[in-house]
Amino acid sequence: MSLRDIKFLSNLIDKKINLGLDVDKSVCIEFQKKLKDKNYLFSIGIDWIYEIFNFESKINTNILSKSINIIGKNRTLNSLFKKFADNGLTV
Repeated sequence: MSLRDIKFLSNLIDKKINLGLDVDKSVCIEFQKKLKDKNYLFSIGIDWIYEIFNFESKINTNILSKSINIIGKNRTLNSLFKKFADNGLTV
């Protein structure tokens, strides 16, 4: 997610420079406008995963951890998760 953001910001700055425009606060405004929703959804997902593992430790079980390990070995699901991390949720 961070690499995607850096690439987008770099492209945005290059675009301004190539058009002869000033690199000003409009870069930040456009960056936030384009990526805020994607990053928000991703951060909610991270918080959700944290809470799942926190709950698992409270009930003293490892069923969720084992399930995540199994899912993590699935190439198709890993590809989908990477795509979501790179592009966000597309409707």
